[in-house]
Amino acid sequence: MGKKQGSRGQGRRINNQCPMPHAPFPNSFIKQLRSLPQAIQ
Repeated sequence: MGKKQGSRGQGRRINNQCPMPHAPFPNSFIKQLRSLPQAIQ
């Protein structure tokens, strides 16, 4: 039981952390990404 609960807890943490950064991208971060290729060129 303890091992199953531990694995579920880790899975929930990973599932909760993964979608968060992907969905709400701050506009400033997007602007930085767009400015990167211009700086390289």
